[in-house]
Amino acid sequence: MQSVLRSLRAFELVAERQPARLSELAPELGFSKSTVQRILRTLESAGWIEAVDGDVTRWQVSARAHSALRGERSELELRKAAVPVMEALRDDTDETVHLSIPRPGHVMVVIDHAETRQELRIVAAVGTAFADTAAAGGIAVLATMDDDRVGDAIQAANEQAVAAHGGVDATTVRALIDAVRRDGYCVKPAESGQTIGIGAAITDGTHEAVAAIVLVVPVVRYRDEDRARLGVRVLAAATAVSAVLASR
Repeated sequence: MQSVLRSLRAFELVAERQPARLSELAPELGFSKSTVQRILRTLESAGWIEAVDGDVTRWQVSARAHSALRGERSELELRKAAVPVMEALRDDTDETVHLSIPRPGHVMVVIDHAETRQELRIVAAVGTAFADTAAAGGIAVLATMDDDRVGDAIQAANEQAVAAHGGVDATTVRALIDAVRRDGYCVKPAESGQTIGIGAAITDGTHEAVAAIVLVVPVVRYRDEDRARLGVRVLAAATAVSAVLASR
């Protein structure tokens, strides 16, 4: 534990004073230069800091660390913008709302939800991953991409574990994507057959899809005549979050 705390403190100092010199870090940390140098080398090998122009007496935070921090800040900003809108959508429809984000490997990962107060509810736990071709939120995000990237997602789904369920019907996926491009939202039964997902993509100021809002309705409560009404409400919620992100 002590070694971890030392490394974290060293990383903080480098971030505060970069380019940070070994000669100033050692007294501040209270260790010999050789000890501090070992700590810095460990952080370097983990990819969190780097020597400035190859000079091991001067250190700065690495691009990898900056990228990780930006990603964390982006997710916090997304949650801050989305949660009030999700709760309003939940209260308006009395159904559970999921917030999911695209991740490498052609998956959507649930990062938050506003849970219905109804006794019958089906909620995906935070951290649950769905193939982007298999979920309403994923289809909504794919609809913002070009056809080549859509093809990559379909191919990946067929090459991975989804193939165990018989693969992905490319025609069906592309038809769903066409519907999203026309209507702005996706309506898709879950693979479990227990729920209907109604999803719309959230974009940032660059119009890149960064997340999706999905209304999760148990099949026993879903009616076809509610499709457009609920779809428009989900789209309005996603648009509201997108506007907040773009303004920031």
